[in-house]
Order: sequence, then structure tokens, then C-alpha cells
Amino acid sequence: MAANGSINSTKRQLIVSSLCKHFSLDPTKFVGDAKESDIKTLYSSISKSSGKDSSSAHHDEVMKWIEFAESFPADSKACLDVLSKFNEELTSKSVLLGNGLRPSEADIVVFSTLHSLVIGLPNADQEKLPHVLRWMDYIQSKEVFGELFEKIVVQKARFEPADHCLSTYLTKKNRKSVVNCLYNMLLIELFMFILGYWVHGAKVEVESNAKRTTQSSKNADNSEAGSDTKTTDVGLPRGFWMFILFKLLLNNMSAFLFDNLKKKGEKGATQEKKQSVETEAVGKDKKKKATGDKDATQEKKKSSETEAAEKDKELSVSLLNIQVGLICKAWKHPSADSLLVEEIDIGEANLRQVVSGLAKYCNPDELTNRRVVLITNVKPGKLRDVVSEGLVLCASNEDHTVVEPLLPPEGAKPGERVSFSGIDGKPEDVLNPKKKQLEKITPHLFTDEKGVATFKGIPFMTSAGPCTSSIPKASIK
Repeated sequence: MAANGSINSTKRQLIVSSLCKHFSLDPTKFVGDAKESDIKTLYSSISKSSGKDSSSAHHDEVMKWIEFAESFPADSKACLDVLSKFNEELTSKSVLLGNGLRPSEADIVVFSTLHSLVIGLPNADQEKLPHVLRWMDYIQSKEVFGELFEKIVVQKARFEPADHCLSTYLTKKNRKSVVNCLYNMLLIELFMFILGYWVHGAKVEVESNAKRTTQSSKNADNSEAGSDTKTTDVGLPRGFWMFILFKLLLNNMSAFLFDNLKKKGEKGATQEKKQSVETEAVGKDKKKKATGDKDATQEKKKSSETEAAEKDKELSVSLLNIQVGLICKAWKHPSADSLLVEEIDIGEANLRQVVSGLAKYCNPDELTNRRVVLITNVKPGKLRDVVSEGLVLCASNEDHTVVEPLLPPEGAKPGERVSFSGIDGKPEDVLNPKKKQLEKITPHLFTDEKGVATFKGIPFMTSAGPCTSSIPKASIK
């Protein structure tokens, strides 16, 4: 999983803040060290301050994942390759370390490192990383990061249970066996009830006869005794007639239930047959129509696909040659108070001269030795008789009262081309002003809530990290 990447100071501060939230510590004590110390040193310091005891094996595992985070590549293609391998490793894991009940320190460090990269991926690339998205969704739901990270929205599949209602089951071919089964169950229950009632009646009759016999032996009057000892065997007739009554009732109930289910089944079969015939007829009509219009549809589809591809190409940021530059010298325009002239190093033999409208917002001394981001394949032209060979990209708030050039990260070299994850293509040698390519692309350039410069939400990336601005949610021109 190793790669040749690095973590800039801004991202180190983000990792420190998220670790402090994980351990419930004050981040202000450690953020100052983030500019000079590496992640391993910062983690050891934070872990020690938390007072949490951990085994040497756990500490070594955390250090391995920190090495993975520190070595994560900045190049978009290499980044996707490493994310694919990481996705495979997460196939059988819910967290990187631990029992899964709570994210570990390793999860926090790797999540903080990958967040800006994953959230900037196009949907097509995100769909290739289901286990990475599942893991990141679990971490952001378990940890309280506050406003450190923008929430990654994960599309989850909806579960729709199958229809197993009794009425659907009974309208099928086995409805007769179901009715017979229910009838037999009820018959057995009623028979047991009648048998119990009969036995209970016979027992009561025997006890009554015994009592009357005892009383008659004590009584001298034979007629009264004979009258008292006269019995009527009603247990058998009562149980017998109740059994007959319930059997007749069950026969009528089962016949009624079976007839209704049969009618419903026949009605359902008729409707299904009718729908099948209608569907078959519609299918034949559609097939004929589709056969007749097949060539025209294919031509129309090809035409629309070609037009869409051409439109996407016109709006692709890959047409722009966006590079990192270093302003070596800046001065006021000799004949325009609102303009400045800069000489910028972009790694070529000669410095580029660029005219920009920054006089109201920056003075020449502030711009000297400052890193900037500029478009170098615009057509050269004169602004008030001074030649300009590029366009410095600046962030601006909504009412254009605050404007500043975009800032590449420390470590980005002059001349390095800015890349966009998932977007490949060769820039134009020189932009054609008649096609208005720049005017179509710049409306999609803006900074996010954290000030990271993006094209349609995809960060401006260099080998040292993303380009940024102190103005969040700003337009870029």
C-alpha cells in the first residue's frame, strides 16, 4: 500500500484536531507542533497526554497505518490504484483496528487523510469503492468531528420485503389443500371439546347417582327412594347431538369458504390471462415499431452521444494549462492604476510577464516571492500597451470586496501542472478566444467551505496537496 506521497502542514493540523476530538483533548496544545513534527511524533504526544494505556502491539499497528497515511500519493491515477487496494482490504473489516464497537486511532488518522480525496472523486469512481465508502460512513457516524469534515453522502440500497400475504398464497393451486387442512384442524379441536364435555357429564352423573343411592338407603320410604334413584342417561345423547350439529356447521363453513376462494382464484386467473394477452399484443406492436425505427434511433443516439461528448470536452478543465508559479517581481502598471505587472517563474528558461487587476487588493511588496496559480495557455495580448502572457487565478467573495490569488501548498514546485482527480486530457496549446472556452469553464471554479479550490467540487491538486484560499465559498477567476 505504500506510495510516494506526503502530508502538508494543513492536513497535519486537521489530523491533530480529529485525534484530539477522539481523545477529548484540547487541540490548541498540539496544533502549533503540526507545522514541524511528523504524524508519528504528534500521535505519540497526543496518546501520552490522553493517559490511555495501550499495548506495544496496538501501538505498532497504529504506526503502520500512519505510515500508510503519510505515504499516500497525490497523483490522481496512483491515488485511485491505492484506494482500490484499500477497498479490497476493507472487504472483511468494519474498522482498521479493534473490535468494531468504536473507531481506533488508526481509523481517525486514515479517515482524515483520505476525506478530501474521496469526497472530490466523481460518482463513477466512488461507485468502484463501496467498502471504502461504507467504512468512511461508519467512522463519520461514530465520531463527533464537528465542522472539521464535510459529511460524505453515501447512497444506500432500500430493502423492500416480498409480498407473503395469506390471500395471495390461498389464491394459488394449493388453496384446496389449505382449506382441507384448516377444516381437519377445527374438526379435531371440536371433537376433543365434545369428548371432554361428554366425559365430564358422565362423571357428574355417576357422582349424583352415588349420592342419591346413599340417601335412599337411609330413607325408609321405598317410593321416594325409587323416585330419587331414577336416572336419565343424557351424557351420550347430548354429546352425540352436539357433535352432529358442529359437523354440519363445519361442512357449511368449509363449502362457503372454498367456493369464495375458488371464485377469487378463477377471477384472478381470468384477469392474469387477459393481462397476458394484452401484454403480448402490446409487445408485438412495440417490436414492429422498434424494428421499423431501429436505424433512425441508433443514428439519433449516436448523434446525441457525439454532441454530449463535444459539449463535455468544451467544458473540461483539462483544456486549461494550470500551473504553479512564483512571483519574482511585481510593480504598478505605468498607465493603469487598477493593474499590476508581475514577472512569474513557471520553470521555463524565461520568466512570464502577466498583467492582473490586483492593484486595489494587493500591493507589489505583498506579491513578491509569493506562490500563485495561473493559466499559461491563454493567448498573449496587450493590456494598456503592456504584454500579458498568462492569467493569475484569484478567489473573490460574493460582492468582490475581498480578492486574493489562490495559494499552492508548500512544496509545490514552479511549473508543476495542477491536476484534477478522474479528469484526464491534454491542454490546448493556446486557447481560442472565439470558442469562449475560458468563459464556459470558469463558472465551475469555486472554493468549498474549507477554502479548497475546486472544479465542480474536484480539488486543485499538486504533488504537495490541494490549492487553497482564505475565502470559503468563493468564485475563482
